[in-house]
Amino acid sequence: MVNELGFAAKVRAVHEALDVAGLPHAFGGAIALAYAVLDPRNTSDVDVNVFVAPELSDDVLAALPPGLEITDERRALLARDGQVRLRWGATPIDIFLSTDAFHFDAARNAVVVPLGEIDIPVLSAFHLTVFKTLFARPKDFLDIASMVEANSFDVAAARATVATLLGNEASELNDFDAAVDDGRNPDRDEPRNRFPRS
Repeated sequence: MVNELGFAAKVRAVHEALDVAGLPHAFGGAIALAYAVLDPRNTSDVDVNVFVAPELSDDVLAALPPGLEITDERRALLARDGQVRLRWGATPIDIFLSTDAFHFDAARNAVVVPLGEIDIPVLSAFHLTVFKTLFARPKDFLDIASMVEANSFDVAAARATVATLLGNEASELNDFDAAVDDGRNPDRDEPRNRFPRS
């Protein structure tokens, strides 16, 4: 029986496979978050942005390491939506392609960080914050508060970018503001953010 690769080894394998294929990319999610907060959280997911248009989705899938489960349905979803969740054993691998100009701006501003013996590209804290606000899940706003606490990004610039993308009346801005307030007041007994912390 072949032992499954560990999490860090899978991250490295994905990075090296995309790098060899000449596909620009950066890891997001909790991997990028770990370099932008004071107290990183654990994760079992690999989020990777590949900075090419969905028309090149087959090239991206062909470049990935062997062992990922790529079905016809998953292939069609990536081509249609520009994003898909694949499985590599017990590890979810979330692939995000570039569907607008902001994705390519994220590519230009990716940050290179150490991972064991190698360096990998990750999303900047600014771009990670904007993406998390767009996803608007409870954990995303908790992560934003953690990045604010660590002073990892320009709050005003991130808010302005979200407003440009979604409009000034977007409900996501209210949650963003609450997360910023929580991040600036981490010891307050009653956080403004309505989402639970556990």
